[in-house]
Amino acid sequence: MPSPQSRIRRPQASTVIASVALFAALSGTATAATMITGKQIKNSSITGSDIRNSSLTGSDVKNRSLGLSDLSTSAVNALKGATGPVGAAGPAGPQGPAGPASLPKVLTASLGSKNLPANASTEVLEKAVPAGSYLVTAKLTLFTQDTDIYSCELRVGATTIDSALSQSSAAATSRTPLVVQGIGSPAAGETLRVLCSTDDAVAAVSHVRLTAVPVGEVG
Repeated sequence: MPSPQSRIRRPQASTVIASVALFAALSGTATAATMITGKQIKNSSITGSDIRNSSLTGSDVKNRSLGLSDLSTSAVNALKGATGPVGAAGPAGPQGPAGPASLPKVLTASLGSKNLPANASTEVLEKAVPAGSYLVTAKLTLFTQDTDIYSCELRVGATTIDSALSQSSAAATSRTPLVVQGIGSPAAGETLRVLCSTDDAVAAVSHVRLTAVPVGEVG
């Protein structure tokens, strides 16, 4: 008759296999839970499709790590505050120089031609202008037929402000352009005048033109 010790039941094979499988499953889960960390994940391998939508919260984002480029346009616009009140007007700047009330008016006079008798001073052209200061220019062509000395003057009233001298060196007809120019300040009632003088021979002038440009105060 067998003893009680000899009657210990041996486990069945199916029980042993199930126990082994359960142990393997439990040990594998525990190993995976303790071994998978950030070190086991390849850098730049996790994408947006690997993260469940709406699963990240503010606690998952590092403070002060997001910039404007990380936000949508609507989010950036929402960060703008309301327009503040208009500030007070600044002090007025200094007054600039006053411009001219109007552009200066150029005054002119002209003459086609005029004969100059011998041994005389002849007024060729006269121009009345308002009192003021002017740059005055007179141009003319002098015709001579003999050797003589001829002169033309530019006057403001009775004052000569410029003159030109011409001396003919031949008894033949000659044409000489003359220009007289100066700055004058006629008083009220005074005029601008062009006069030409001859000695012993007659002469003539043509294409006479006088121009007076206001220049303001003359120092």
